[in-house]
Amino acid sequence: MVKGLHLMRLTFQQGYHLITDNFYTKVKLAEDLLAQQTLLTGTVRMNSRGFPHELIEAKLADSKTKYMQKGHLLVMAFKDKKKKQRKPVLLLSSFCHAENHLQPRRDGQLRVNPEVVKAYNAGMGSVDLMDRKIYQISS
Repeated sequence: MVKGLHLMRLTFQQGYHLITDNFYTKVKLAEDLLAQQTLLTGTVRMNSRGFPHELIEAKLADSKTKYMQKGHLLVMAFKDKKKKQRKPVLLLSSFCHAENHLQPRRDGQLRVNPEVVKAYNAGMGSVDLMDRKIYQISS
């Protein structure tokens, strides 16, 4: 079991869904939480142990996704067209399915919005916004 997991023992067996950033998200943690009926969705660091190298090294075109499944864990790489990012965002989830939703944009075009990204943004969107504001104030 992952070190420090005992801090979450009160949430076990209750079906909670934990959303984490790349500092905490690990494959082993997701497996241990799933064994305790606790779900996890989060971004993953490029050097994370146990994450498939095929996704880390994936050369994705804009607005493309690549999924892999390991038991009940879904891992994905996603490259968003609007952000002009060089490397794909890596995500892991024991909650979501490999589904891409098409979302209309203001210019009339359709934007790919994976279910995993929607779940992550729903839980972490306001936290990330607060982090950005704190950074702007402090610098």
